[in-house]
Order: sequence, then C-alpha cells, then structure tokens
Amino acid sequence: MVRLALLDSGQRLAVRAAAERAIADEAVADVSGPEAEALRALAAEELRSAVAGLPASLRSPVELYYFAGLDVASTAAALGLGLEAVKSRLLRARRRLGRILGDTAQPDGR
Repeated sequence: MVRLALLDSGQRLAVRAAAERAIADEAVADVSGPEAEALRALAAEELRSAVAGLPASLRSPVELYYFAGLDVASTAAALGLGLEAVKSRLLRARRRLGRILGDTAQPDGR
C-alpha cells in the first residue's frame, strides 16, 4: 500500500502487533497459559477480519491511525481528508467494529 509507505515495514509491523496484542489481551484478561495464547490468536484474527470487512472509507483511516501509528493530522494528509473527517471516520469505524466484535474488543479512542 502506498499510503503505508510513510513508515518502514518494521515500524508498521511493530505498531500493528502492539494494537492486536492490546485487543487480544483485553479479550483474555482472566485466562492464562496455552488457552490464553490460543484466545489471543483468535482475537487478533477476528480483529484483522473485521477491519478487512470495513468499507475502504473507514478501513483506510483505521489502518493508518491504529496499525501504522500515524497521528490524526498525518492520517488526514495521507488520505487527502480534513482532520474532522478522519476523526469522524475513526469514530464510525470503532463503533462498527464494536458491533462486530462486541464492546469488550472495541479499540480505545486514543
């Protein structure tokens, strides 16, 4: 993806992994051991699948802001949108992901 070229691949992978871990850790807070690892992997896959299912207008800001680690201004610049448009799309995406994944797996508003 051209828009993700703003960060090198190592940075993107690290930020994406951290976001997925945070979601997965919240989903398995009361479980430990191998079962927890399996649940974390499942939660991360569910998150990736849910984000992939978003329309591009919501998916792109999520990918840049949460997974690539860009701030709102950089996300807006990369997408050619205003700051308020990006904030609105992130809010709508979080709400939609919350409905898809359940409220406990919803990304925080950072």
